[in-house]
Amino acid sequence: MTGNPNQCPASGIPLLQYLCEEGSSFDPEKLQKRKYSKGQVIIHHMSEENDVFFLLSGRALAFLTSVDGTELAFDEIQHGSYFGELAAIDGGPRSASVCALTDVELVQVSSEAFLQMIETKPHFALALIKDFAKSVRNLSNRNFELATKPVSERVKSLIVREALERNQLFDGGVLKPALTHADIAQRIGARREAVSRSLSDMVSKGVIKTERQTIRILDAGSLTDLNEASL
Repeated sequence: MTGNPNQCPASGIPLLQYLCEEGSSFDPEKLQKRKYSKGQVIIHHMSEENDVFFLLSGRALAFLTSVDGTELAFDEIQHGSYFGELAAIDGGPRSASVCALTDVELVQVSSEAFLQMIETKPHFALALIKDFAKSVRNLSNRNFELATKPVSERVKSLIVREALERNQLFDGGVLKPALTHADIAQRIGARREAVSRSLSDMVSKGVIKTERQTIRILDAGSLTDLNEASL
């Protein structure tokens, strides 16, 4: 075993670097790589599997499906992030489904190995706790938006978050590929028709310009002034 990150198949993922540290009892060669195609479900809500997945490349989406078939997205999972840790920790069923938004490559870690790292690596456990705290804050903000803000402001908040993540929050910034109306509705818990009306209103007011798979920001100030409290 060596701590050389070039020999670790999970190189580039901060939390998994602890598995490759010198002196770790875990053999990084045992990490299982998996590939999923765009649209493929990686884990299913309420399933009993409890492995943890770390995203090497691509993007995934955590979501729930209601009885009438409506999907509500919780979070987009980016490269370097992970999911499935709740079931690994408490032994319960999966709390949500996760599907691939693009073709993805993952590292799959057994719940036993994950729990062993929590028990034996204080720095690993602390990093995990900090991630949990960040997730709780984000969920609290999203719940506040759902409970108190109209659809128009939730749409604007989502555009701002997307622009911040892509370093495009300025006049002339471009989101491409942009989320579809259906994607936005899924993310904010609204009807597609309401999202379309909100976007059309923003276009008519000169805040954004929409083109095929593109949202161009024309007036970033109008977005941020209305969303500072919810970012």
